[in-house]
Amino acid sequence: MPADYATYLGVSPSFPTDHHQAAAEAVVDYWALRPETQAVLLTCSCARGRAVPDSCVDMSIVVAPERLRATQSAIWPRFERYCRENAACQALKARVPWSAVDADLIDGTFSPGYHGYTSGADDFELQVGNAIAWSRPLLRNGDRWERLQAEWLPYYGASRRDERMASILTFARNNIEHIAPYAARGLLHQAHRRLLHASEEYLQALFISRRVYPIAYDKWIREQMVDILDEPAAYDQFHGLFALPSLDAHSLSHSAGTLSELLDAITP
Repeated sequence: MPADYATYLGVSPSFPTDHHQAAAEAVVDYWALRPETQAVLLTCSCARGRAVPDSCVDMSIVVAPERLRATQSAIWPRFERYCRENAACQALKARVPWSAVDADLIDGTFSPGYHGYTSGADDFELQVGNAIAWSRPLLRNGDRWERLQAEWLPYYGASRRDERMASILTFARNNIEHIAPYAARGLLHQAHRRLLHASEEYLQALFISRRVYPIAYDKWIREQMVDILDEPAAYDQFHGLFALPSLDAHSLSHSAGTLSELLDAITP
C-alpha cells in the first residue's frame, strides 16, 4: 500500500450534505485562529467519501505534544462551547442528533495501549490509521503533518510489527481456545464474547500481516477486507461467523473452528 492510502484506492473526501460541509468549515475557522494548531484533519467516512446524510463529521485537531495538556484544559472547553453556539454546527446537529460534529484533540504521538487476554483488540493501529493514513488535512500550519506522514507511512517499523503480530496471535488463539469449553459449560454469552474478541484480533493480525492500517474492527468490514485487502473469500468466511442459527454450543464451536482456520491462514 503506498503512503497515500486514499488516493491509491481512488477515494476522495466528500460531504454528503451542505450542512456537513458548513460544520466542517466552521471547525476549521475556529482552529485556524489558534497559534497552537498544527493541522485540522477530516477523518472517518467523510475523509474516504463514504459518508451518508446521517453520518457525523469526524475531525482531529493536531497540536504539539507539549501543548496538549494546556489546550485540553484551556482551549477545548471554549471550542465545545463554540460548537454548541455556532449556527452551522447546530444545523448539522438537528440532522444528526446523536453526535453531528465529532472532534478530538491529538498530539500526533501514538503508542500501544492495554491488550489483555480478555480485553479484545487494542486500538494502536486504528489510531494511526484514522489519524494519519486515512485522514485528509483541511488545514496545515507548518510541516508537522508532513513529518507525521513520513514517520508513520506507509507502515510502522519491522521490529515493532513482528512483536505486535506475535502478541496478537497469542491473544486471538487464547480467545478461540476458550470458546468451546465455555459453550459446553452453558456459558454461552461468555463464549460469544470470546468469539467477538477473537474476531477483532483476527482483523488486527490480518492488517498487520499486510502492512496496512485498518479503519475499524466493528464496521466497514466488507470495505476493508474486500476493497482494501482484496480478500473476498476470507470475508465470506468471516461474515458467516456471526450467522449463528442459535446461541448454542454447537454453533459457537463451529464458528470458533472457522475463525481458527482463518487465523492459521495469516502469513506473519
